[in-house]
Amino acid sequence: MAAALSYYALFAIPSLLLITLSLLNLFIADEQAKMTIINVAQEIIGSRSAGVISQIIQHLDENANQSDFAQWVGIIILLITATGIVGHLQRSLNRLWDTVPSHHNTFRLHLMQRFFFTAFYHSCRILLLVLFISDAVFSFLHVYLSSSIDISEPVLSTGNHIFSFILMTMIISLIYRYVPNGKMA
Repeated sequence: MAAALSYYALFAIPSLLLITLSLLNLFIADEQAKMTIINVAQEIIGSRSAGVISQIIQHLDENANQSDFAQWVGIIILLITATGIVGHLQRSLNRLWDTVPSHHNTFRLHLMQRFFFTAFYHSCRILLLVLFISDAVFSFLHVYLSSSIDISEPVLSTGNHIFSFILMTMIISLIYRYVPNGKMA
């Protein structure tokens, strides 16, 4: 399962970085958004892997003025990887909890269920983007509010960690509740 998820993640990372950069650019300047992503990546996955993220961001900048065709290909690849991830995650959770998948009577019912789980997956991704953007906003607030208002860094950091914990707990709970398809054995 880990190999399959890594395969899908490999193709989804550039598209996710492009979306994240676009959303961060709504709040902060372009260079600051790139540095925020790289800094958060260094904290989470280490400096060597963050170097790869930095190279991907640099490549995205170099090819930012590509045709609409390239952008649509990126969106299609993102949707394909999303449906693949959902399928693997469902099968893995079914195997983990020893659930018996419900047999679909029709292909249409199967497609509707896959569409629901793909939409669910995208909503979880949006929540993760909110988490990532909130980290950047808390960092931004610390820099600009610490000079005008006496707010200490530990207070903002604690608020950021509490918000992140609540949001991650909610995402994981939703995944465990809705992704497995079938009855417990």
